Amino acid sequence: MTPSLSTDKPFTKNPMRPRKTNNSFLYAPFVSLFLLFASCGSPGSPSSTGHSSLSVSVMGGGSPISGSSVSVCVSTDTIGQQTPPDIDCDQILATGTTDSNGEAEISFVTPASGVVYLIAEGGNAGNGNNPYVKMVSLLGTGKSLLSSVVANEVTTASFTSSVHSLIGIALKNPLVIDNIAHTASRFTDFRTGSFISASSSQTGTGDTILPYIANILATCVDSASPEKECPSLFSTIRSDVSAPRAPVNTTQAALLILSNPTSNYSNLTQGISGPFGNYSQPSLFSPTVLTVGSAYFSTYVSPFYSAVDQDGNVWVTSCYGSGNFAVTKLVASNDYTPVTIYSNGSVSSNLLNMPVMPAIDSFGNVWISNSATPAAGISEISPSKNNRITGFPFGSETGNTLGIAVDQDGNVWGQTYSNGPNGYPLIGEISSASGSASTHTYQAGDSNSGPDAIAIDGHGNVWVADCVNNVIVELVKTGTNSFSYNAYTISGVLNPAGLTVDPSNNVWIANSDCGNGSANIMELPGGNPSSPVLFSTTSITGQSNSYPVDLVSDSAGNIWVVDYNLDEILELQNNSGSYSGVVAGHLPSGQIYPHGISLDSNGNIWVTDNGNRGTNLYGGGIVEFVGMASPVKTPVIGPPSFP
Repeated sequence: MTPSLSTDKPFTKNPMRPRKTNNSFLYAPFVSLFLLFASCGSPGSPSSTGHSSLSVSVMGGGSPISGSSVSVCVSTDTIGQQTPPDIDCDQILATGTTDSNGEAEISFVTPASGVVYLIAEGGNAGNGNNPYVKMVSLLGTGKSLLSSVVANEVTTASFTSSVHSLIGIALKNPLVIDNIAHTASRFTDFRTGSFISASSSQTGTGDTILPYIANILATCVDSASPEKECPSLFSTIRSDVSAPRAPVNTTQAALLILSNPTSNYSNLTQGISGPFGNYSQPSLFSPTVLTVGSAYFSTYVSPFYSAVDQDGNVWVTSCYGSGNFAVTKLVASNDYTPVTIYSNGSVSSNLLNMPVMPAIDSFGNVWISNSATPAAGISEISPSKNNRITGFPFGSETGNTLGIAVDQDGNVWGQTYSNGPNGYPLIGEISSASGSASTHTYQAGDSNSGPDAIAIDGHGNVWVADCVNNVIVELVKTGTNSFSYNAYTISGVLNPAGLTVDPSNNVWIANSDCGNGSANIMELPGGNPSSPVLFSTTSITGQSNSYPVDLVSDSAGNIWVVDYNLDEILELQNNSGSYSGVVAGHLPSGQIYPHGISLDSNGNIWVTDNGNRGTNLYGGGIVEFVGMASPVKTPVIGPPSFP
């Protein structure tokens, strides 16, 4: 069957347009924003583990702020909403007021769980009371709290950067709460209120972007005429992000900036300087992109794809030619320190060889597709068994497996290039019940077929993209272990390189066209191949060599795409079921050939950098963009959901 396109909808760049979902304005073009920490409640009575004493210092541009009202707050499992976006107390643990030195001593009952933070409002930084001052700082989680903190423009910029993607979301997953503290603490020392430089294994944009935001806030906090300068600043921010209303305090201002990182802030950047260093646009990013992130560099080879497990660890496959490959785990609880699980020659090549793509099941086992022989088609790494590696060949097939996915029943799916009947490819399945591998004959195309990407929809149907014959294959689940086979030839499917399924069970295809001018992102609404909707990435980016190679959906239905040729990530924003507008943000200038993309439970986006191929064999790394997406439950199995 050859369905025709129902629409051809090129995007227009309109990153400053506010989005509306469920009748509530959402200010971020990157994420579906709900609003954080609804109205301050009365002091609560969370589960406790004892008492804590806290020394607080509230500063503005290095000067103490006296008379500031301080609240120690905890957020446990439920975050409320407030318009416009703001950070208020979920539960108040204690309150106080700063003295003439900007200091306060506060005691409170230590909560057993939740993220604990500080809010400082109002006060005098030397020019009279400033009601527009609202600064936040981080104490930690119930597991570990600081005994002294500073609240200033730096801590406000850092803390808001770690939570803005979680606004309005019930934090029922303790991992999400812990990761708020991990994320913010990578950029700022909350004990001193100063930024932390990137480590030798990473390069951070947080210590470049966040001082800029801190300096913006300082123009209000340290103003000699706050009643005039603060509203003027807030009005400019409102204009730059096209928000329906201006912020009324410095925390709201930071949230709006961080939630709209691709807006044009030329009005704000003019002449910005301040106590945290003169601002210049970081060379790592394009002029309009104000994202917060880190790039982690491997000492091995160019990364291909990544996947995130239930503990927030990021598993990365690296592959560059024969004899240069590895599997690396970035450990979330240890500042994403890379740990080599496997490198070339560390295990038998019959078990793992030229790993391409990881997928993770609900038990935390990591499944790896192998692209070279003599390795099995798919290998399993079992972290609970000291990272034991087990190979699963598909019949006589060894290697030549690219895409991989885990379904809702725990079965693992992959596809191979050859060794099926008449030399045709195979679709392989590893049963979670029996642990044995079986195959389904790939009936599309011919022996030159190239099945590449694979995805599972909400009904357990298996979707495969053939990047050589431009065919989309669907194995329709008809019973516990039975499937029917459909192959679709759809106009506009051109060298499909990526597949994903969104929460509404729409199937999305990244059609690369090998960068030849007709690349597009295609939606099959409800998985219906007869009603495709096409979005031209050439029109989105304005570049004829656009080459989308991978894509994922977040829990709000926004689609995130990496463009291999343009070093860009694109977002197709879900606006009540329709898709319009785009955010085209360049990756760091050192990041050449972005290849794979994955999301975590805090809304962070992880993009693999395949390196400057041909000149830098051991180049590349993986880049984290903090809080840009709507969070997903990890590992992602089938369509994404909230954590």
